[in-house]
Amino acid sequence: MNEQNQTFKILIAAPKLYRSEHSTALASKNEYLIVLCNSVAETVEKIQSEQPDLLLVEQNLPGLKPLDLIIKVRSSDPDTPIVFLSENEDNQAHNQLWSYGIDDLIKTEFSPIELQHRIARSLKMRRLIKLHNSLKRENTGLRKLSQTDGLTQLTNRRAFNDMMETEFAR
Repeated sequence: MNEQNQTFKILIAAPKLYRSEHSTALASKNEYLIVLCNSVAETVEKIQSEQPDLLLVEQNLPGLKPLDLIIKVRSSDPDTPIVFLSENEDNQAHNQLWSYGIDDLIKTEFSPIELQHRIARSLKMRRLIKLHNSLKRENTGLRKLSQTDGLTQLTNRRAFNDMMETEFAR
């Protein structure tokens, strides 16, 4: 699928957000498919079933244990961006969220345009991370091909020279 025509699935677990004009602004963009969750249990279930491209969570969602949610998301897909929305100015709580591994924290006084740009930036980072991981895998495969004879599958002269340099360096 062409990156320009891709639809990104955003899981929103923020009741205050989707009752506001912010979610309608997001939903109006054709590139986002919005999945709404009303509870923590529903959020955890939909993380597995929907496999979102981005998770947008309200920090004060009743029953929310941020660490449990982050662990669930990271075990499902470690590259899924997690964006928390926060109403309070509790720096200790914010610091804890950052240490758990969130990707962004947006304080409640934000505009729909700011939200759109932050989501776009998080999704762009996700694409770059996936591309980086893909290139790393390909590079490993190419390195193996360059060090192995195609016919015999034995180590070739190039690999032998690399091993010799390593051994001489010890």
